[in-house]
Amino acid sequence: MPHVIETPDGYRMRLSPDDTWDWAHRPGALRPRSETAGHSLTVVVDSVGLCEIAVDGREEIDLDGNELDAIVSDFLPANLRHLWPTWEVRP
Repeated sequence: MPHVIETPDGYRMRLSPDDTWDWAHRPGALRPRSETAGHSLTVVVDSVGLCEIAVDGREEIDLDGNELDAIVSDFLPANLRHLWPTWEVRP
C-alpha cells in the first residue's frame, strides 16, 4: 500500500516494490517496459513542484517522465492533486 504523507507545503509519496510491480502489471494497463516495476519509488513535491525523486533509495536516476507522471497520478489522493501538474483542478 502506498504511503503518502502530507507536509506543510506538499507531500512525500513512497511506493514499495510490490506497489510498483502491481501497478505496472495490472489488468488492462500493462506496462511491460516499466522502469519502476519491482523497485521502491519515493517522490517529494512541494508548492514549487517536484523536488526529490529516488528509486531504490538512489537519487541519481534517469526515469521516464511519462511513467513517473502516470504512476504518481494513479496513486495520488484527490486532496493533493492540485500539487501534481497532470491533474487539472477545477473550482
